[in-house]
Amino acid sequence: VYFYWVCRDQKEFDWFSWLIEELQNLGDRFELNTYLTGELDLDKMIKQHVGGQGLEKEERQALMQLNKADSKTQKKNNQVTPAGEAVEMKQQSGTKWAGKKWAGRPDWRRIFKEKATAHAGEEIGVFLCGPGAEELQAMCNKSTTADTAFVFHKEVF
Repeated sequence: VYFYWVCRDQKEFDWFSWLIEELQNLGDRFELNTYLTGELDLDKMIKQHVGGQGLEKEERQALMQLNKADSKTQKKNNQVTPAGEAVEMKQQSGTKWAGKKWAGRPDWRRIFKEKATAHAGEEIGVFLCGPGAEELQAMCNKSTTADTAFVFHKEVF
């Protein structure tokens, strides 16, 4: 199971942190990717990582880039980076679970390409609960080939 969870802030993840902690016990059968799309206090994040010393080189560069980003572009696109690309944050304080933690929105094109390669010749179920159904369904249709099918399911509860 590849689980992609997109929320505006950390508090939304915290509501279900106990469940996420349980799910990570499934080992390699469960991959968690969480995306924070709301406002980030980059100064605070850098300080929490002892001036960025605990960050990978790429993460420090991404944070510096985010600091310089045009706020109009961010607000217009509702994204953290001007290009709309998520930035992976390997260590994020306040979380109790493993998995990749990202700032920004998922790059569905990259994700679908990776999954199509990893599961060539298979049918891949894509489930969504929340907004963004049209975008994700269109990506499923676009990414489906003669060998690999992405089947979209919208969940409502």
